Amino acid sequence: MPTAYPVPTDGPVGDLLRVARRHPYRPAHIHFIVSKPGYETLVTQVFVDGDKTVSTDVVFTASGNMVGKFQHDGDHYRLNYDFQLRPGVSTMPKAPIP
Repeated sequence: MPTAYPVPTDGPVGDLLRVARRHPYRPAHIHFIVSKPGYETLVTQVFVDGDKTVSTDVVFTASGNMVGKFQHDGDHYRLNYDFQLRPGVSTMPKAPIP
């Protein structure tokens, strides 16, 4: 199950957050890359329903349409979520670290 985590606050970002009186937390989430031939590749996140920091995400990327219900299922969790894809060219993003 994903959990919330803080962004680094020991540099200029931390200074900015303190001045803005904002918390440093990212809401609990999982990253996805979804692709299908004939559709644009989607790079997104799904946030945990009930995480109190979704509406105040420190990097302003969380929104209500990106929230999923993680359901306890035995010794693990299950997520059913429908990704909306746009018709277009499917391309894989380049990895940030080779």
